[in-house]
Amino acid sequence: MMKAAASKKYRRLAREAVEAECVESIPWSKAKVMASFYHKTDRRRDPDNATGSLKAVYDGIVDASVVSDDDHKHMRRGEPEFNLDHIHPRVVLTIERIE
Repeated sequence: MMKAAASKKYRRLAREAVEAECVESIPWSKAKVMASFYHKTDRRRDPDNATGSLKAVYDGIVDASVVSDDDHKHMRRGEPEFNLDHIHPRVVLTIERIE
């Protein structure tokens, strides 16, 4: 139950963040999402797990009407990038329109 509630909250926050950008040209037919992870510690990271951890975010992007679905035809995902920030760990997403 706690995981489901956290996932719903994460999805809602992603939708709200996209909506706050006020992108007037959406919906798009296709988009590419790039993720940059900033971690406190420098250790080995698994790109597959990092991408999987963003499932609720991808759903939030769809909820914000950027694209109609998060399948491979509408949303492409770039290889995650891993960075170090001891003070402010975070995930930064860049969403680009694909023509």
